[in-house]
Amino acid sequence: MNQSLPLLDQISVASPCTVSWNSMQGDEQQRYCKLCQKNVYNLSGMTRDEAESLVRASEGRLCVRYYRRHDGTMLTSDCPVGLQGVRARLIRGALGIAATMLALAGSLLWGRLSSASSGGRGTGIQALDYGPLSRFSDWVNPRPVLGAMALPPTVPIVPTVPGPPKGNESAAESAY
Repeated sequence: MNQSLPLLDQISVASPCTVSWNSMQGDEQQRYCKLCQKNVYNLSGMTRDEAESLVRASEGRLCVRYYRRHDGTMLTSDCPVGLQGVRARLIRGALGIAATMLALAGSLLWGRLSSASSGGRGTGIQALDYGPLSRFSDWVNPRPVLGAMALPPTVPIVPTVPGPPKGNESAAESAY
């Protein structure tokens, strides 16, 4: 039961190139690199059949660009969880982060505006006063402390009575 991996999943790049894909001329499947003067093929921009045919026809002597999942599977344009899926997840994640930041900024602004209008932290319901954001709110917009001021209790000062000098004690005791 020794099954070999699909052809694309066996591909590796011995020495990765540092030239930017965006600096090369061409389309999403093939671009020309002026540095090495070769065509560079985007295997992830092709269907699995197209990419495998290209690799077989060139006998593996190609400059390629591709994306690989954590499990070692190469992403291709016809992959159900292909490059478009990865891009969609990245976009959704970025939008989620942006929405969270916008909500946080709006909550902070709302807290500041209601605080400024009432002369303190505000008397209305404020989003930052509840839940996990309350600690952040106290750091950004600290609560005022109101009430009668109290000083710490003072310790009465006891006057000290000067005693005989320490050097003269032995002389005074020996005189008696």
